[in-house]
Amino acid sequence: MESASHPPPWWLTARSCDLPSGGFLQWTAFIFLSTCSLEALLSAASAGFLAAVLCLALRMLLLSRPTERCHDATTNGNADTPLLDMTDDPRPACAAHLAAAVLVANERRSRATTTFPLVLRLFWLTVPALTALLAATAVARVASGAAALPDDALSIAALVLSLPLPVLAFSSSTGITVNAADNDRAVDVAMDDEDVTPYAAASWLSRASWAWMNPLIRRGYRATLNISDVPSLAPQHRPERMHELFVSHWSSCGSCSSSGSGSRCARTLLRCFWPLVLANGVLALLRLAVMYVGPTLIQSFVAFTAAPERRPLWEGVRLVLALLAGKAAEALCSHQYNFQCQKLGMQVRGALITALYRKGLRLSCASRHRHGLGVIVNYMAVDAQQLADMMLQMHNLWLMPLQVFVALGMLYLYLGPPMMSALVGLLGVMAFIMLGNHRNNLYQFSLMRERDRRVKATSEMLSYMRVIKLQAWEEYFHARIARFRCLEFGWLSRFLYSNSCNMIILWSGPVLISALVFGTCVLVGVRLDAGLVFTATSFLKIPEEPMRSFPQSLIQVSEAMISLQRLDSYLTSAELDDGAVERESCDGRVAVLVRDGVFAWDDVEVLRGINLEIHGGALAAVVGMVGFGKSSLLGCILGETSRVSGKVKVCGSTAYVAQTAWIQSGTIEENIRFGQPMHRERYREAIRVCCLEKDLEMMEFSDQTEIGERGINLSGGQQQRIQLARAVYQDCDVWVVL
Repeated sequence: MESASHPPPWWLTARSCDLPSGGFLQWTAFIFLSTCSLEALLSAASAGFLAAVLCLALRMLLLSRPTERCHDATTNGNADTPLLDMTDDPRPACAAHLAAAVLVANERRSRATTTFPLVLRLFWLTVPALTALLAATAVARVASGAAALPDDALSIAALVLSLPLPVLAFSSSTGITVNAADNDRAVDVAMDDEDVTPYAAASWLSRASWAWMNPLIRRGYRATLNISDVPSLAPQHRPERMHELFVSHWSSCGSCSSSGSGSRCARTLLRCFWPLVLANGVLALLRLAVMYVGPTLIQSFVAFTAAPERRPLWEGVRLVLALLAGKAAEALCSHQYNFQCQKLGMQVRGALITALYRKGLRLSCASRHRHGLGVIVNYMAVDAQQLADMMLQMHNLWLMPLQVFVALGMLYLYLGPPMMSALVGLLGVMAFIMLGNHRNNLYQFSLMRERDRRVKATSEMLSYMRVIKLQAWEEYFHARIARFRCLEFGWLSRFLYSNSCNMIILWSGPVLISALVFGTCVLVGVRLDAGLVFTATSFLKIPEEPMRSFPQSLIQVSEAMISLQRLDSYLTSAELDDGAVERESCDGRVAVLVRDGVFAWDDVEVLRGINLEIHGGALAAVVGMVGFGKSSLLGCILGETSRVSGKVKVCGSTAYVAQTAWIQSGTIEENIRFGQPMHRERYREAIRVCCLEKDLEMMEFSDQTEIGERGINLSGGQQQRIQLARAVYQDCDVWVVL
């Protein structure tokens, strides 16, 4: 690498603390930009913080043991604290950070306050500022060709590691809450669910080192784990809490989506989880920063081992320790990034599945017809899972280009202009991948459409299997599902072939780019030695993994975007109108009242001029021919039919008996009670009036007989009598029987 034409300023490369003889600008540059003065300021800040912590510790000790020697103890607390005479010694900074960690641990253990001490927050603001100046001078030296390795690399790494400190200083929250209501709630949660995951109460050190997993691993080492051995989720990570958070932001995002500014579901998820997304991005950035520590030290290792004279052993130890620290930080950031992304995906999936299920309970008839049962199951099983998987790949969209361009920038510092050949090869590979990704999006959308049609047809066939068998329609439905499978297989084949082409290009791309770079260096006459070749090879190997995983990231993000569109269309579907039926307490006279009602199915008016009045205690029957609107009229009373105009009033609660019996898996008693507490007299009366006594006498276990999918088969009349007994047991004010 050629040297710069203009030498760098003296204060940029000076390693001694000789005072300048110039004016004010020279003094300012020396104080805030020279390595010596910045190290002195860092040592002074660390020593001052240690003195303040010592004073705080002595004050707490004296307050706990009041004596008359309090003044003497505090005046001698920091008398021997060094300030400026240890500019090259890292021990004050290490001791200061260790004291800060001890102080934070003590605050969390004693739960004494909800905010960090002012001294600690000032220290966390001062150290990153001084470290930023020190890293800036290191970058300037590297750019000017006067790099001092490994000190400059360690300065940049120290800046990256100190970035979270200002955030903690400004937030000032220790995460401790002393609210009485919160304490009572925590006690209630602990009483309700004693076996909560240790992650909920783990310290930062335990979470960073996964020490909270040790009890479960120890238990699994001793014996085979059962489902009861696995602790439950923390209260703040459970689907109930995630659904509350999702619903609280859903309504505020309605105006944004109505103006056509994006996906409502995506905006809601972003508002719910943006702190976690940002934290994962910071972890990814830290991992990217420490990833380059190893390649930058290779040339120093080669120079140390190939030096003709014997160099001090301490230099080799420093290089090894720097490499070890960089790799340890890289491993920690990588594993924490993967864990936090998967945890975020779990929270997103929990929020979406709960919202999708509750939406299915409130769909209008038209929306329920458009989104069938099989499609709704696909939303929960496929689309929600794809959004959860995207959390791990989402940051790769900006990390991969950043990682590649940083590697190219470092290559330019070592190889010079021949690096441009790598940029040309990389742009060619990325252009091919972008075109392939656009093609994959089209294939994926068509694949999901055909999959929905197949699942819907399969669900319908399984639901009416008895009719199909009785009518001998097996061949027709088999051919129908086979046709859907053939179309789905065709789009899946196109998608996989296109994805294979992308994978071939990306896996062979790094090798071709390396050959292109070194071939260009040979052609232009760049001098290549062992240290330069090893360093350049290391920088070229760094983008290999992100380039290989980039197609998978693009695929998952494209699938997630399609899933967001599908979820938007479902979550914004029409719901039952809560105000369609007015509810009021029964006064003993009118139970059901309809005045000038006009009702519609799918925006098509089916009933007009409906006037109905049914008094309490009366038995009313609606008689008519098939297709004359009897079911639609009952749907008006239940609120299932869209009300165009008029008034509908129903007093008290309503019980509904459908034309097709619905039986849940469980005992007959559970089907009749349907979640209500047991009232023995009412239960016997419901069985008697619904003529279930003889049916129960015929069964071996009476009302404890298992029915439904896992139980015995019942006749149509028995199912209807159980369903009718369920409505009677609810003891409602109005019964609607279809």
